[in-house]
This record gives sequence, structure tokens and C-alpha cells, in this order.
Amino acid sequence: MASWELKLYLVEAMLMAADRPVTLNALAQSLDVTEQEIDAALQEFELDLLVADHGVQVRRLLSVCMVRRFAASENAAASDKAA
Repeated sequence: MASWELKLYLVEAMLMAADRPVTLNALAQSLDVTEQEIDAALQEFELDLLVADHGVQVRRLLSVCMVRRFAASENAAASDKAA
């Protein structure tokens, strides 16, 4: 497994386990990487979630991010808005 894949999986796990929004800086410090590397991993994670359509999305506001889970009916509405 490449190091960027490991970082992606760790970022995903940390966001899924968090009970509140997490800053990019906190993720970067936890994994001993730069915020740019975290941003790249988040972009990949967001793309994976969009393609898989599991009813989960990453929400970002400035340098804070969180994972939002929603019901299937909300998922359909979110997909319609994105189209």
C-alpha cells in the first residue's frame, strides 16, 4: 500500500470517528503531514464518497471539516441538487 493510500484511509477513519468537526491542522498534526497533504487526501475521500453514493459526505468550512451522514431520501435530494 502506498503512503498516500494509508494517509487517505487514516484521514477517513479519523473523520468517521470524530464526534465534532476537525481542523485540517489537527488532522495534519495527528498524521505528521502537511495541511496540503490532508487537503489532497480529503479531495480523494470526497470523490470516493460522491462516486459510491453511500449517504455520507464531507462538509468543509474554511479549515474545518466533518463527515455528515444522511438518510436515503436526503441522499437522493442531495444527488439531484448536485446534478
